Amino acid sequence: MSDEADQKVSPRLRAKLDDAGSEQDVEVVVALAPPELPTEGSRGQKIAVAKQRFERDVASMSERITSSGGKIIDTAWINSTIHTRLRAEQVDDLATDDHVVALDLPAKLEAED
Repeated sequence: MSDEADQKVSPRLRAKLDDAGSEQDVEVVVALAPPELPTEGSRGQKIAVAKQRFERDVASMSERITSSGGKIIDTAWINSTIHTRLRAEQVDDLATDDHVVALDLPAKLEAED
């Protein structure tokens, strides 16, 4: 794997992968490059275009993930991410995709006291 692809994998995820067997499933958040937004149009029109472009990118990435046995758990157009469950061995392959900007473990949100 190239240095550029390796840099896309967060240290937390890399540690998890080092502990996991290649066939073990891991939950991964795939961050895609944000879609280009049009410079003209209303805010609502720009949002609609952003959602449409994100869905196009997700469809392409979804095929790649599911064809290798992975599963899409959820997507978020607002930050261009896909929450997935996939085999540990798939992570390095996804890191080589030009549309992927980062791969990380899902963050656990906790309420403050």
